[in-house]
Parts: sequence; C-alpha cells; structure tokens
Amino acid sequence: MSQAPVPGDVACRCRRSLPWGRSRPALLLVLGMLMILGAASARAQEDVLPGKDVPLGVDGPMDFTQAVRVSLRQSPNLTGSSLEIDLRRLDESDARFAFIPSFSLRTLYYLNQPDNDSDRPYSIHFVTETYNPVENYFSLQARKVLTQMGILAHLQVISDYLERLGMGFLELQALDRMIALQQESVRVAEQSVAYARTRLDSGGVSSLEVRLAEQDLEMASLETGKLMSARTTILEGISGMMGLGPMDLLPLDREDARGQVLGGFDPAGASLEDARRSSFELRIQMLKRELQEKNVTLAYTRFLPTFIWGVQTTDPFSANEERGLFFSVGLELPLWDGLKRYHNVSRQKTILKQYEVEGKSREVGLDARWSAARRKLEQSAAALRLAQSQQGVAELKERQTSISYNAGRQPLNVLASDRRTLLESRRNVLSQALEHDKAVLAIRNLSGDLIRTYVDTTPY
Repeated sequence: MSQAPVPGDVACRCRRSLPWGRSRPALLLVLGMLMILGAASARAQEDVLPGKDVPLGVDGPMDFTQAVRVSLRQSPNLTGSSLEIDLRRLDESDARFAFIPSFSLRTLYYLNQPDNDSDRPYSIHFVTETYNPVENYFSLQARKVLTQMGILAHLQVISDYLERLGMGFLELQALDRMIALQQESVRVAEQSVAYARTRLDSGGVSSLEVRLAEQDLEMASLETGKLMSARTTILEGISGMMGLGPMDLLPLDREDARGQVLGGFDPAGASLEDARRSSFELRIQMLKRELQEKNVTLAYTRFLPTFIWGVQTTDPFSANEERGLFFSVGLELPLWDGLKRYHNVSRQKTILKQYEVEGKSREVGLDARWSAARRKLEQSAAALRLAQSQQGVAELKERQTSISYNAGRQPLNVLASDRRTLLESRRNVLSQALEHDKAVLAIRNLSGDLIRTYVDTTPY
C-alpha cells in the first residue's frame, strides 16, 4: 500500500529516461506479475471452513449432529461472520495487487500550437503512483494476519453457537420429561377431585375441601400448559437459529439429547491448559499483537524512498526534435513532513504495548471463566445428589402410604398428597440434572472439544 506524498513535503526526485525499445522487458515483467497475482487472488476465494461434507436432506427427526451440520450450511447466525472472512480476503487480494503500481494515462492537446515547426501539438504520459515494494510486502503480511483473525473470529462464533444449540436440545429433553410428570400430576389431581366430591355427597368433607381439590387440579393443568408453551418457544428458537421461520418447526430427535450433545465427554479430563490452547480469543489476541508488530515495521518503511516511473512522448514545447516514447524511472524521498513519520513510529509502539496488556487481561478473564465453570459444575453435581436423595425419601414415603392405603389405614387424599410430593421431587431431579448437563456442556465448549467434533480447526 503506497503512500502519496504529503502536501508541503520537500521531496528529492531523480529520473533517468530510457528509449521505448529498452523498456519492453520491464513491461513484460509487469504483465507476468499481474497474471501470477490474479491466480493468487482466485485461490484466496476458496472456502476455508467447514467441517464434513454431508447432504442437507434428513429423513425423520433431526438429531443434534444433523442440526449442527445443517446450521453450518445455512444458519444466519454463522453466515455473517463468514462474509466477514470474504471481505478480509478481498483486502488481502488488494494488497497483492499493490505490488504492481497503479498507473494512469494522461493526454494533452494544445489548441494554440507552438511555433517550433512541431508536427505533433500533443503529449501522452503514462503516469504511475509512488511505489514502495518494502511497504507493500509488510502490508500484504498484515492483510494475511487480518484474514486469519477473521477466520478465528468465525470459529469463535461457531463455538458459541454450538453451545447454545446444545443447551436447546438439553432443555427440550428435560421439558418433555417434565411434561410427562406434570400430566401424571394432573391425573392425581383429578382423582383427588373425584374422591372429594364423593366424600362431599356422603358428608365426609366440606365444600371448601372440594374447592381446594379443584383449585389444585386447575393449577396442575395451567402448569402443564406453561411447560408446553416453553417447549414450543425453545423449538421456535432452534428453528430461528437454523434459519427457519417460527412456522417451520423441525421435528427434532431429543429422546437421548444428553448423549447426542455431550457424547462421551468427561469434564474431569479437561484442564485449564486445554482451554488456553483451544481459546480462539487468546489466539486472536496473539495475532493482534503480531499484526501490530508488523505495523511498527511498516511505520519504519515510511522513511524509505519510493520509486516512480512512467512513459511519455516528447514535449512539443521542447526544442528536441526526436520522436518516440521514453521510459523514465526515479526516486522520491520526503525530507521534511513535520515529524509525522517519527510520531507514527512512537504511536504504533504504544499501541503494541496496549495489546500486550490487553492480552494479559484476556488470559486472566479466561482463567476466571474456567474457574466459574468448574465451580458451577461442582455445585450442580452437589445439588443433583441432594435432589436425588430427596426423591429417594419421597419414594419411600409414597410406598409406605400406598401400603397403608391398600390396607385401608389411610384415605386416598393422603396418598394423593404423597404422590404429588414424589412427582415434584422427580421434577426437581430433572431440573438439577439439566443444570448439571449445562455445566458439563460449558466445560466442553471452553476446552474446545465441542467445536473440534464438528469442525476441523487444525489448519487454523
């Protein structure tokens, strides 16, 4: 990327003209470079991501793996960052073509012909911009780093997307099981209402107890509707993530969502070092530092002279009667620019120090997220064990009451109450198991195991 002379700069230019015939090898070299760079630009448009080539057609309910593969092809959540990579590649292609200096054609025709017996009252100039190949080289390297940063940012988006999609599948499985338990609670409440109405006819209970039983049934029915609505909301969210409308709800296979999403991942085998090595955020920060080092070098290249060349005809105002095209080359070196180049070097070095501090902050932030994820995993495991113990107690109590009811020692309303308590404890176990699975999924995402299952990140 060449730099135009700053207005007001004092510049030194040296030129030497060559006959047109001698300039042909240089022009052939320029054309050869143009063909090579064109091929390089075409290669730069090749796709860099994705995972495995699979057809989009899916027979039957879609499991988590199939949903991931379809999302990698068409999800609007992923195509935005993918298009950013295309823009970075175009910038990289521009930097490649900058090795060939831009030039323009300038023609002049003199309406008042000079009185020097000239038979050509016009001039033709092929003019180039100033050219600094060293600066162009470092500019290209910087563009390559920016493209790599765009790819890593896209991978980070995919990683976060996979975690959200996995959580959606886990929540759907938990909701399906909660709805089944809640429907059983409705049946228990219906039995309680029928029992209360029978006792009311015989004078065993008051109308207030019947109203309480009916209120319990209504609340159980409303809770069922609430869970079904939550399930529909999650289905719509997953469809939207995959690029489908709310009316195009996909049939999802969530019978074994936990096995699909978590696979055989063992959170005990993941470490902080795995998270650091797999962190796209830290790798992007390293590339930012590398890019800034190149910017420092690029700032120094502004002190180098730039090349100038061009092709022009003989000036009709000149007394020289020789005709033809003449090729000229020269150098341009600014002598004074108000210390702008010197200040730019200091500025780029200061930005480099800022990136070094920012990199340390990113590492600390990753360590904190890892520690928080591990604590949440431990807390959710403890809460799950507690809920399972409470469920065990509720099962024993319900069994004891059921035996007493069958022996005629306990009424139905006592048994129904213990069964509702048991069903509630089972729902609590499902809720705590969901939180534990989410914690495991977060660890899997941080360690990089989740995205490596579906996307080959080795080249990046």
